[in-house]
Amino acid sequence: MIGDNHVQHIVLLSGGLDSAAALAFVRDSGFPIQPLFVDYGQAARAQERSAAEAVAAHYERSLGLITVAHSRSLTSGEVVGRNGFLISAAACLTGYGRAVIVTGIHAGTPYYDCSEPFLVSMSRLLEEQSDGAIRLLNPFASWMKNEVIDYAAKAGVPISLTYSCERGSVPPCGTCASCRDRQP
Repeated sequence: MIGDNHVQHIVLLSGGLDSAAALAFVRDSGFPIQPLFVDYGQAARAQERSAAEAVAAHYERSLGLITVAHSRSLTSGEVVGRNGFLISAAACLTGYGRAVIVTGIHAGTPYYDCSEPFLVSMSRLLEEQSDGAIRLLNPFASWMKNEVIDYAAKAGVPISLTYSCERGSVPPCGTCASCRDRQP
């Protein structure tokens, strides 16, 4: 299914550089794309959503939106289960049709839900739950951040429209894991 030009590719678009690069990667491959932003109460949700809307508009796509209401206050740092939740939320939107869920996850982060074992497990889970109709695509899973940045620059990704700060600071704080990851 991956590589099928007739299958919807749902790109989890956080507004950050990695997900914007993933959107460009899928678009450049000629696949039909649906960018999707998930507001799960993250500290940077307003800035991330604004960036995701700008990136989607740059690529002339409408941005899908999922909003999850809950009473827990999320701060910066690791949110356990985040990527599993985001991937599962996107899977729920497929309507049990064929789809590829695309992430901007890259190598070199300390979080388990960015690791190869996690991605293998999530891929297997999606395929088993959907009888093979839903697949997971992580084009940068083996790339380090500098490789994603290089790709984004070469692919013309509108890096200036992206936002990567877990705290939601304006301007970005420069000290959280996402800010440090983005620095050369």
